[in-house]
Amino acid sequence: MFGLPKKKIDILDINEAYKQIESNEDIIVLCVDEFKLYEPVHIPESENFPARLINKIDQYYPDKEATYYIYSSNVEIAKKAYTKIVKAGYKYCRCLSSFIHYTGPEEGYNAKKNRKQRRKR
Repeated sequence: MFGLPKKKIDILDINEAYKQIESNEDIIVLCVDEFKLYEPVHIPESENFPARLINKIDQYYPDKEATYYIYSSNVEIAKKAYTKIVKAGYKYCRCLSSFIHYTGPEEGYNAKKNRKQRRKR
């Protein structure tokens, strides 16, 4: 009466995913946050593709056979983007846990490596 139950999305831990990303350069990592959240700090080699543009993904990423890892600072946004990407026919797609839990290397102007060390007095 109310439709089919929603399929549970298998969330891959973002830190485990980074280990896979390091060993497989063919994985395309998409951050679906808006640019203002992506720019300061993000996973190295990841690409910014805001969730609001997901309906146009095939215009920017036409290879539906490639492997895509989707993440966001908010896992619910990543889940929604992941669902739309899968419905668009992308075969190899994983949804990652929230970027908030990420402990690996970072890029961006606010990345850990770019922060100035405080002097001890």
